[in-house]
Formats: sequence, structure tokens, C-alpha cells
Amino acid sequence: MQDLILLSDGSVHAQSKIGYGAYLAVIEPGLSLEELRSHVRVRRFTQTSSTKLELQTL
Repeated sequence: MQDLILLSDGSVHAQSKIGYGAYLAVIEPGLSLEELRSHVRVRRFTQTSSTKLELQTL
């Protein structure tokens, strides 16, 4: 079985209910910073909350 490192973060503007979530899934150890940057995924969500955003991001 292969190890997976999953990093995620998100932020929501409460009044507008617009949020952004980002995640990085790392399968290979030892990747350079440039390689890691190219694997970060960012998504925008509307009509969301902080709790909902955590689930939507993944």
C-alpha cells in the first residue's frame, strides 16, 4: 500500500458566502518545491459555509 500525504485549507467570506479551497496530495517523497507547487489545486465555491467548504474542497 502506498502512503499519501493530503494537505488542505480553505477560507470563506461569511457575508458573500464565497469561498476558496485548496489541496495538495503528495504520493512521492522528495519532490522539489516547484514540483509541489504544480500539484496544488485551488477551487472557488459559491453559496457555501466553512463546514461545507471543507467537504467540497476534497
